[in-house]
Amino acid sequence: MHRVVYACTEEEFLKNVEDHRLTIVKDDGAYRHLRFQRKGSSVYHFDIVTWPGCLCITGDCETYVFRRVEDMFAFFRGDKINPGYWSEKLQGIDRSGRYREFSEHLFREAVENDFAQWDFESDAYRDEVWEDVCAEVLDYEHKQEAYENVNNYTSRDGQRFDDFFEHILEEYTFHFIWCLWAIVWGIRKYDEAKERDMALFHQMRGALKEIDEYLSSNKLNSVGSGSILHRNVREVLGR
Repeated sequence: MHRVVYACTEEEFLKNVEDHRLTIVKDDGAYRHLRFQRKGSSVYHFDIVTWPGCLCITGDCETYVFRRVEDMFAFFRGDKINPGYWSEKLQGIDRSGRYREFSEHLFREAVENDFAQWDFESDAYRDEVWEDVCAEVLDYEHKQEAYENVNNYTSRDGQRFDDFFEHILEEYTFHFIWCLWAIVWGIRKYDEAKERDMALFHQMRGALKEIDEYLSSNKLNSVGSGSILHRNVREVLGR
């Protein structure tokens, strides 16, 4: 099965955020504000903000706003990213941002694929034409020049790159992919924090229940200092 290679791999993203800490600024149903950054640094920091129907990620790797369902954490929650489908839910990007860009390697791959379909009278002539293509099509300074080169090229025997622009020549940007990894990872860290809070809540409720039962039994003097109940009392009271 073909493995999709993104501009930013999950491994690269995880290395960028290995020292990040989660701060829950707001947590009220679908209204959330999560902040992720390493202590004393803003490098690769990001915030995730949600409100009913929308999620915004903003920070060191640009800003993207998505809209789909009431609780956007439910929409993005998982282990993998889905750039194609998720990009369809984009509602906004910061003024300097973008989510797709011209790809040099996809352009070259498309030229090579079309060239492979051409007919040549000999291998030697084929090699000559390929040298011309490399010089006149694949040598460019920017995207517009690349498009002009491929559109204007005609080999000596009249072959052209017809229907070339049916090829996909753009790929998702590094920052867009990075932010998708950040959303998935950020939601996972939020879920883990909520699970820890819930476990602590149940632990404290159990301890408080024992204290309540203990106090109501009016048998404080009969409980040894080494008992489980006594240890729970000391933990709750911070002694």
